[in-house]
Amino acid sequence: METINERIKEIIQVLYHGNASEFSRKANIKQPTLNTIIGGRQSKPSYEVINAIALNVKDVDLEWLLTGKGEMLKSNYMVQSQIANTIGGHNVNISSMPETGSQKIINEEGILVTRESWPSERTQLLSKISELTAEAERLKLENILLKNSLNDKDSLIRSKDEFIQYIKQSVNSKSK
Repeated sequence: METINERIKEIIQVLYHGNASEFSRKANIKQPTLNTIIGGRQSKPSYEVINAIALNVKDVDLEWLLTGKGEMLKSNYMVQSQIANTIGGHNVNISSMPETGSQKIINEEGILVTRESWPSERTQLLSKISELTAEAERLKLENILLKNSLNDKDSLIRSKDEFIQYIKQSVNSKSK
């Protein structure tokens, strides 16, 4: 994807099946604002728009959104681990789901048993880790945007300095 506008369109296509209105609601972005970004006008999204995506569309990798590098979806999103195990002499598969703190056990007869397996403290710690990860992503985004803004301002200052030098040279050459 060449532009951030195209990457936002891809998010809408892949995660929301092309439904821009649903994306707008879920990302908490006003529909007219979204239309100027993905429509014919192709306006660049503001910090507020990017921040709304970062906060509300949590499975999108922010580095990919901003730069196009890497994969669209975070690699650790909705991770499930499969563990082969034996219980009471029977082979079973255990699928741990960290976000819910439960286990699904399927025995040889194909019977699915779900049970709570983690104490609430562990679930709370996972929730806190998730919150801190989201905050780190938000800060990463803010850092990238601030660096870009700083680079733009440095460029503007260089341009103004060059213009001032040009004016000084012009005045000096006329006064001689």
